[in-house]
Amino acid sequence: MDHIKLKSKEEIEKSFFHIPFWIAPDKNLFLSRSERFTKLAKLDKSDWKLYLQLLAGLSRVQHGLLADADAVVPQLKRNETASMLNVHSTPIPSCFTPLLQALYERIKRELSDHMEQTWQRLLAMPVPEQEALAWRLLQHETNATDQEYSIWVHAVLQVIWTYWAMQLQETDVPSRDERVQCPCCGSDAVASIILKSGEQENLRYLHCNLCNSRWNALRAKCTFCGNTKDMTLQSVEGVTEGALHGASGETCDVCQGYRKMFSLSKEQHADPVADDLGSLALDMMLGEKGYSRGGANPFLMMEKEVPH
Repeated sequence: MDHIKLKSKEEIEKSFFHIPFWIAPDKNLFLSRSERFTKLAKLDKSDWKLYLQLLAGLSRVQHGLLADADAVVPQLKRNETASMLNVHSTPIPSCFTPLLQALYERIKRELSDHMEQTWQRLLAMPVPEQEALAWRLLQHETNATDQEYSIWVHAVLQVIWTYWAMQLQETDVPSRDERVQCPCCGSDAVASIILKSGEQENLRYLHCNLCNSRWNALRAKCTFCGNTKDMTLQSVEGVTEGALHGASGETCDVCQGYRKMFSLSKEQHADPVADDLGSLALDMMLGEKGYSRGGANPFLMMEKEVPH
């Protein structure tokens, strides 16, 4: 007669109350981001809405490129884990240039004359120069002339790394104590997001600015210096809708840095990349108070980051 092995209390709790350390990106992430950019653009009363509209179109194109990625981007091998995606050791793949060309073909109708000129210079570069540019952007070793190409190059790199991250399982990205950089690809988090449903309700997850994966991080703990004291949440008061409604800055009085946090219980469709760009008034307020921004958004030019 076979013996029945009963699960321990710890095993039962783990099976029912599992909190994932790492969450893979959703296949419709760029489509949802496009919709969010569109909504934020409608709420914006300044000329900034034109840029948000452009990014809505760009995100929509990214969604299409991701959907077609099987035919262009190399698949991860079975034995490849998250360490194989590290931006500091992974070469720019050969699919980068074809995807760059595909991005241009799908976005060109939305480009201004100035953007079209920028694109023509980018497309005229020899492939090695294009790949070298992409590498510099990933390593944050850019020069002044690189910046005009930044959002287009980053858009393609996001598609590639997001496609790779989607192929990983949670067990491929082991938990670790150091949670400042993305455990999947080593990039910076653009912001954190507070979830509102299921087992992860009210938990904080940092959101990667490159592969769009998320990883768990304790709340009320500075994501730069690790300080757990003198942490404060600050927000713009009197806002009832849009990015600022769900946005707050978690400020640290030790390193004087802050990273934005977005609450899905207040804005259920908040996207860390889009809502970051829709809540710049919060950056201005915290900057005036002497805090330095942390959290790199590839679509926010000339930003200041907290030194690590």
